[in-house]
Amino acid sequence: MKVNKLMTEFGFKREGKFLRKGKSILSLDRHAPPVKANGVYVFAVNREVVYIGETGTGLNTTIRQYERGNAHMKTRANVHGRIVKAVRNNKTKVEMYFLEEDRINGLPQKINGIKIKLDRKTFERVLIAYADTVRNKTKGFNNRKRWNRS
Repeated sequence: MKVNKLMTEFGFKREGKFLRKGKSILSLDRHAPPVKANGVYVFAVNREVVYIGETGTGLNTTIRQYERGNAHMKTRANVHGRIVKAVRNNKTKVEMYFLEEDRINGLPQKINGIKIKLDRKTFERVLIAYADTVRNKTKGFNNRKRWNRS
């Protein structure tokens, strides 16, 4: 799934791209002021969405954990390693996009006449399921193979 679709259909905003600082330290080169809000974020490799996540601790905290590779948080450490590996060569661009929870709450709350409560966790699951459908994969969207494409 291309990131353009997320930006136009849901209003995701580009936060910046990851740069390598040393062997395993990352820095997000930000194009916007820091965001403390909760919401759903997306990592894209060369504009192709490769990872979808949600944060309840605020985007700034989440970014710092991905930049440093927090060993106590297995998924964040794993994704940190994938980002480091992906940006090893300068041909691969890893970008981060974000949709604030307030904007998620503003999305349509009815589907085929059925009322739904759309919060960040539900929206994250819906996006992952949608990405699986678009790609017609059964292994799941947030998997390693997607990171290795350039």
